[in-house]
Amino acid sequence: GESILLNSATAPARIRTLGNVTLQAGTTISEGPNGQIEANTLTTTANALVVMSISPLLTALFAAMFLKDPVPVRTLFASAAAALGIAWMFGSSLENHYLGMAVASLIPVAAAINVVVLRGAAARLDLVPAVMLGGALSCLIALPFALPFNATQRDVLLLAFLGVTRLGLPCMLLLIASRSMLAPEIALIGLLEEVL
Repeated sequence: GESILLNSATAPARIRTLGNVTLQAGTTISEGPNGQIEANTLTTTANALVVMSISPLLTALFAAMFLKDPVPVRTLFASAAAALGIAWMFGSSLENHYLGMAVASLIPVAAAINVVVLRGAAARLDLVPAVMLGGALSCLIALPFALPFNATQRDVLLLAFLGVTRLGLPCMLLLIASRSMLAPEIALIGLLEEVL
């Protein structure tokens, strides 16, 4: 495939031609990092992780409703078991931070929609521009909260590193996986982030 740099040079023109799928994927990609930061400011990380662990189960349900991909019973069982396992691991530290948990609940919904949209379009579209759009939207949403900008050069380098490793690389891997894996399987692998 083409390199990310070559793709990013033509991405704005390709975003305009791809339309709704790119917009949906880019919007849901941007929800992840911003939603997680906001949820963690309103509740504990444990609370947010427990709520976010329903992502594979939601993805399996959305895939069953909107895709022609079969969802094996074992995948539904693994999704439910993963959510229960994370709830069990972090359940003792749950607290009553309902607003933070409500914000955190948007993350698995967005992730499930994203995986289903990507899986549905992956065979026929190049969705690299969706990753660029998601990163740009994420930056635009976070910008007002970053002002006045007091970051040091080291902070900017760390943010750039995190942007590549926390958003860019995982999203590119998601795009590659969506070409050959079923949506619930992708979501189950993505759940490793919460566990690790």
